[in-house]
Amino acid sequence: MQDRRGKSVRVSSRFLACLATLLFTVGSVHATDEFPYPTPEGYLRILSWNIEFLGERTPPRTQEQHNAIASRMLTFDAAVMALQEIADQSVLEYIRGRMGANWRIFFPEGGHETTLMYDTNKVELLQGEMWDDLRNAPYADGPHCFQPSPAVTGVFRSVHGTNPQPFRVICVAIRWGWTTPEDDIKKNEGRALRRKIVELLNTPGEPREIFLIGDMNGDPDNIDTSMWGPHPTLAEGYTLLRLPKENGNGTTVVPPVWEMGIDHCYVTHEAKDFLAKPSAFVIREEYYGEDWQQFEETYSDHNPIFTDYRYHDVPPARAAYWELYDTASGIGR
Repeated sequence: MQDRRGKSVRVSSRFLACLATLLFTVGSVHATDEFPYPTPEGYLRILSWNIEFLGERTPPRTQEQHNAIASRMLTFDAAVMALQEIADQSVLEYIRGRMGANWRIFFPEGGHETTLMYDTNKVELLQGEMWDDLRNAPYADGPHCFQPSPAVTGVFRSVHGTNPQPFRVICVAIRWGWTTPEDDIKKNEGRALRRKIVELLNTPGEPREIFLIGDMNGDPDNIDTSMWGPHPTLAEGYTLLRLPKENGNGTTVVPPVWEMGIDHCYVTHEAKDFLAKPSAFVIREEYYGEDWQQFEETYSDHNPIFTDYRYHDVPPARAAYWELYDTASGIGR
């Protein structure tokens, strides 16, 4: 999404902890404190984060801020991160180097702004590719589909457990859609993705547990009444399920748009059966003792959001962060 700065100051509803002390060392950085809600035992965390023009933001981020992003990423305890708005891959490579040798980036030749990062201590990448075929028939119904940012996908498998099943993560950045032509492209991109996923589900040997992760940019048709609703075409045909964000709808931090219900996580029915909860969780800035201005200055105008996926050979476990899923408690925005 584009820059949408506002003038009013947001006061956080609740401060849980200040848990991310940053270490700036010559070599790699280390997370000195965990995110308050670590991944439950036997699960893998799949996370989406739009990092707001990484490498091309105005004013440019400093090296210290890039170091801070590396430290913050380590606290998420993620196995796979689907990243958007990566304008300069060399900056992300610098951040990855600060995070440690166990981290890898999958960014295919010809890609643009959408990237997968993964922790080799938790998962292995079995296959990675860029879906530039979604730009044309039989997937796309018209021009400009996924231009300039193609979908990037990887098939992963846990390096732990006795019988971990492969799963697919698809990273996308879908059109914003404020105008009628842009809205048509947005809907077209949703249909192209859905057709591709249906094709995969009908292909023997392909993983049936699929995570469509990224910035779907909601539905502009609802802008006058309820801000942004679900993407208008991704859920057609009941192939994909949209994961609600139960600890607060908003994932943008800059007022007045922080209530935007931007979609970040869609899953197949098979994947839903192995989630800690059939929902997504927003990592909000107050969990680190920050207000929106402090967070946006260094990190992004978007919060990270994740879901936790269970290995097949372990029993379900209760996630500690479930306590925040009660939106009546005042935690949600």
